Amino acid sequence: MKSAYLIDAPIYVLRSHFAFFRPGAALPFQSRDGESQATHAVYGFTLFMLEMLLKQPTYIAAAFDGPLDKCWRKSIYNGYKENRGVPCDNVRYQMKACKAVTTLLGVRKCETQIYEADDIIASLCTSMTDDVQINIVSTDKDLVQLVTAPTRNMYHIHNGKEIILTKQQLQERWCVDTTQMVEFLSLVGDRADNIMGVPNVGPKKAQAILSRFPTVESALEHPELLEGVPVRGAKTLHTTLQDNKDTFDRNMQLIRLLSNIKPIANSKPADSRPQPPDYHELCDYLKSLGIATSAVINKLDKYCHA
Repeated sequence: MKSAYLIDAPIYVLRSHFAFFRPGAALPFQSRDGESQATHAVYGFTLFMLEMLLKQPTYIAAAFDGPLDKCWRKSIYNGYKENRGVPCDNVRYQMKACKAVTTLLGVRKCETQIYEADDIIASLCTSMTDDVQINIVSTDKDLVQLVTAPTRNMYHIHNGKEIILTKQQLQERWCVDTTQMVEFLSLVGDRADNIMGVPNVGPKKAQAILSRFPTVESALEHPELLEGVPVRGAKTLHTTLQDNKDTFDRNMQLIRLLSNIKPIANSKPADSRPQPPDYHELCDYLKSLGIATSAVINKLDKYCHA
């Protein structure tokens, strides 16, 4: 079966950044381009991308976020991700370098001005055909909503080991159907994105509601059945949900991913086929970043001769 790896790139750039960063300690890699910037995140990200390519996927793409201040979700809720600090100059430098490495490796790089990486991945899923096994490379719970069929998995590498989560495994983990994940997160909120949930509705209460009803809307249509949900305070659930319907509806807009971004959703799977890397230009670029180590070059050579 054909395979596609759709990578939530910012997560892996930042993971590499924090893997090497220690307050007060010297960083292991520095650019030689006159800017003397730390490049440890680019080093880790490059190794990670080569690991993905060595799996010889039929299709592969890396999605990056657009500027947060221009994100379309800000027009719905200005407080969206307001709890996150502004990236420092070095993180922005390394993110830009990771984008360049992605392109030089021959991997499709996707980014827009107003959409986030999650929306881009959702639209990339739309572009794939039914005969493709899609691996959504991320640890972000927001992307669980995309795992709606046996041909879609969440995929991650932790300590060198593959972690593959199927639709069934994700449902067992979250105790809701993956098709209900937007409803679930809209009820409980997402502190990482500064999205507040419905008051007095935590994960267990949300799971209980969604195990009885397919949607919150259907729960509101049957108040007498809602009172029978086996949780404390069930008799006031209808009032709680009704009084906070505006918050819930706003959350649904924020959390539901856009799967129809043009031209990405209208592209062909072949547009995500890996291309031969520009070996010499890539090596020169890695040298300018101070990360052309034997570990990187050996893995690059292994991929190029696979």
